[in-house]
Amino acid sequence: MDERIFTVKKVARELWAAEDQVEQAIAGVAGFTANLPAARRQMKFSAVVGQDALDNATAALAALSEARRHMAAMHHALSGTLERTGIRTSAFGPWPDKDSLPDKALRESVVMAA
Repeated sequence: MDERIFTVKKVARELWAAEDQVEQAIAGVAGFTANLPAARRQMKFSAVVGQDALDNATAALAALSEARRHMAAMHHALSGTLERTGIRTSAFGPWPDKDSLPDKALRESVVMAA
């Protein structure tokens, strides 16, 4: 296998893993944030209790959303870099959940030498 293709595949796997980690963090913080008002109501506390925590949780969620936006921009930038270096990628039809496809079917066959 061409060394360039090996390197591109390695970078792609790392990018997909990083994107997944950001999305997992978003889901975790979103769940936590959603539970804060429920916990306050269950404890029968005033609505003013925990407002600082809720503000910080929503700010963290917004920051993670911005991180996801930057990950998407990075993904597009890397795709543009591949095109300029003569390495092609291919995609298969509508993108189903990547985890439902065999690893080789999606991740190992998408990069080809030009």
